[in-house]
Amino acid sequence: MLKIMEYQFKIEEETNKRIDVFLTEKIKISRTKIQNLIKKNNLMINDKIITKSNYKLSNGEIINFKYEKKKINQGIEGEDIPLDIIYEDEYFLVINKDVGIITHPTSTIKTGTLINALLYKKKLPDIKVKDDEEFYRPGIVHRLDKDTSGAIIIAKNEDVQTKFSDLFKTRNIQKTYLAVVYGSFKYETGTITFPIGRHRLNRKIMSVRTNGKPCITDFKLLKKNNNYSLLELDLKTGRTHQIRVHLKHLGYPIVGDVLYSTQKSKKEKLMLHSHTLKFIHPITKKDVFITAPLKATFLNFLKENYLNYLKN
Repeated sequence: MLKIMEYQFKIEEETNKRIDVFLTEKIKISRTKIQNLIKKNNLMINDKIITKSNYKLSNGEIINFKYEKKKINQGIEGEDIPLDIIYEDEYFLVINKDVGIITHPTSTIKTGTLINALLYKKKLPDIKVKDDEEFYRPGIVHRLDKDTSGAIIIAKNEDVQTKFSDLFKTRNIQKTYLAVVYGSFKYETGTITFPIGRHRLNRKIMSVRTNGKPCITDFKLLKKNNNYSLLELDLKTGRTHQIRVHLKHLGYPIVGDVLYSTQKSKKEKLMLHSHTLKFIHPITKKDVFITAPLKATFLNFLKENYLNYLKN
């Protein structure tokens, strides 16, 4: 189903600002998508079609911007997919996600996601889709990559979802991960602070960039041998692929990481697990500490490679 999205703005105090930056701030969709829409003749300024994203605005100009939006979440159905629920109360639940499960549907994938499973179990709130939202993500306040396992929070109503989103934005949720990397890690503890942005040539991946966004990852070496090392990582920021990019840049890519490692892995699965969550309950204000047990694939890899770690 298509919906025509139409916007009109009059420029009053935005002199010399780029049009793509202005529209990104006003409409709340990605700058890349705005730029692509501008190229496709969706923008008019003072009744003249503009196709350049770097157009500089002047006071008094009238902007008309419209495009067709397909609501990609139409027709999403519940599916009987097993859920490993490790915590639940009347406000939210925490799931220990398996490797290979996508958090929410996309324009091309509408089955087999965490949303499908939650719909079937009737664990999701009924949250209306706002006009400027392309994705329907009821209850989802953060996400894990498809190949990352571990703890993920699902809110049961819109108010709780908003409160959790605020906790993440203000960095008041402590998240720790476990990862197995290639090589004998030479550091015991430390902090990685390389800024991260989109890769200059491959827009599907991230990389360390001098003009990237600030990123902070604390790490602690738990165990190692000549071939592999087990690390505990504490995310202070939450950028896309942050742990994977930081460890690759240090020279220790994560085992099974097909995006950021050139090494051949004996295991197909990514050895990255969202292990613990620590925060103050957004409603009861009590301390919450949740541990997501390691999945069998991760545990077996540790045992096979003599990296057993008691804190499971």
